[in-house]
Amino acid sequence: MLSENAVSQTWLAEGAEGAAPHVFRFCRNDSHLRLLQREITLMRYLRESLAGRRDIAGIVDWQLDEPPYFLEMRYTAHGSLSEYAQSQGGLSQIALADRLRWVREIATALAAVHAVSIVHRNVGAASVFLDTLDDHVCAKLGEFGFGELTDRARLEALKITAMGLTLAGSEKFGEQMYLAPERLIGQTATTASDVYALGVLLYQLIIGDLARVPSADWESRIQSAPLRALIAACIQPDAEQRLTAQALSEQLTAFEPYIDVETPASVVDAKPSATPDEISARVPAVMLGQAIGPYRLMDKLGEGGMGPPLLKRFISLTVTEESAISGRRKMTVAQMKQTLGSDLSWIVAKCIARDPNERYASVLELEKDLQRWLDNRPVEARPATFSYRLRKMVRRNRGSVVLGGMVTLALLITTAAAIFGYVRAERALTHANIAANEATLASEFQVKQIESMSPHAMGAGLRQSLLEAVAHRLSERKFNADAAQNT
Repeated sequence: MLSENAVSQTWLAEGAEGAAPHVFRFCRNDSHLRLLQREITLMRYLRESLAGRRDIAGIVDWQLDEPPYFLEMRYTAHGSLSEYAQSQGGLSQIALADRLRWVREIATALAAVHAVSIVHRNVGAASVFLDTLDDHVCAKLGEFGFGELTDRARLEALKITAMGLTLAGSEKFGEQMYLAPERLIGQTATTASDVYALGVLLYQLIIGDLARVPSADWESRIQSAPLRALIAACIQPDAEQRLTAQALSEQLTAFEPYIDVETPASVVDAKPSATPDEISARVPAVMLGQAIGPYRLMDKLGEGGMGPPLLKRFISLTVTEESAISGRRKMTVAQMKQTLGSDLSWIVAKCIARDPNERYASVLELEKDLQRWLDNRPVEARPATFSYRLRKMVRRNRGSVVLGGMVTLALLITTAAAIFGYVRAERALTHANIAANEATLASEFQVKQIESMSPHAMGAGLRQSLLEAVAHRLSERKFNADAAQNT
């Protein structure tokens, strides 16, 4: 079974006959179809409004008529920003000039998105994808599933059906570390909120750590005064005073010629260490081959809508980070991995689901699900498959299962011994029957031989033999007597 979460799955598909690979985002079930419809609507709108742009993820096709519901997109060669950074040994191993260029490219794309009345609402490392264009690794803006179109009249003009656009702009969609102050208190997301998130991402890319957010002393980590001023202009609390995405792009363009490509550490401290509580998700790839139309699913790129399960986050960390987190909780790494099992991940994922309808309706429901987890019972946050319920039943009734297993084993051994004895008895009986048959045949043969003998014939033959023997003896005696006289 494919891995899944509460919202969707995103898979890499290999094209047939050398065709370029594509990406398929699947909706898990009908109850989450609205989120997929929303993303399809916005991406269709962007395709019509911003045709030809290479810095925005492009939609290829979609299916909403029947399951499986999916959105098909073009594939970016290097995956997400976090995946590419991990493949390079960390952000600190990538030249600062490239990192800043990626922010500038995303700012340019975001400015174009804002110009056509869309607020992204989910800007962050997970929405940045890297592709090779003109022999350079370039950034693309994606993940529009929680975007907001502020001017619905544009949809009508383009004759695009407004599917899924029913979520309020005040919902706290997006990763927590990228949410602007006004969004944390429930205000409507605006273009300034997107710029705040981009400012946080700029800070992370400069210091080389996607897990750290600007703290009270963040400025001490940035040695370049122009970059400090640029970040501050993006993340200041007053939304009206922030830069626009276009202004950020222009200022980064002006700053690029002054960056030392070979020595990023001369501008900033490029190798900061993240504290255990600041470590964020790094999405691991899962290989699996399955077919859908002319494509074959090859690699799971992400879980669309929510971060990876807690266990996947934990095992993607370094050994040092795993040991530090486990030590703070007075556990071994193995115990920590066991604690962060799939059930707990599903419960947490349900708590922080982006769609409010997918969260627990009350604290009481969360309490009940946690109690089910503690009691080794199936939790409501996870799909109740037969194998999952069976595992839970075994864990919950371990003693009974062990006793039943021992009884079953004893019965199997007894049955095997009885079968073995029966087989041996059958073989012995078979051998006895064969011996009896052979004796019967021999007896019958001897009887027939005796019955075939004639006493009269046997007596006549004996008399003739005796006469011949006597005659022969008398002849010899006469011969011997004649020989003695002659001498």
